[in-house]
Amino acid sequence: MNSYEVATPALTTNARTLDDLAKALGDALTAATVTIAADAYGQPGARFAGALGSVGREGQNTIRAGIAALEAAAKGLRASAHDYDGMEDAGSDAFTDIEMYEGPSIGTTLDGLTS
Repeated sequence: MNSYEVATPALTTNARTLDDLAKALGDALTAATVTIAADAYGQPGARFAGALGSVGREGQNTIRAGIAALEAAAKGLRASAHDYDGMEDAGSDAFTDIEMYEGPSIGTTLDGLTS
């Protein structure tokens, strides 16, 4: 394989999909942000309520990390698409200034010689 083609619209589409997933996780984080009072389950359940609070905080931190990872990946995809588009533009610009050599055609005489 001597060449490859990068479909930059696909990269930006995938970036939008990651943005949508990050938003959905943000909505889940909002829903998961609930505080359980120590007496929510009465005196016997106080330890259980405290443990649920710890698990809830860890879950929220995990969701936040997922959101950050999705946002970073989407940003990376957009940057890659931008870079690829820039390379393509620079490559095509380099060829626009090339003048085509229009030498003799086959069968014409060059200094008394024929081809």
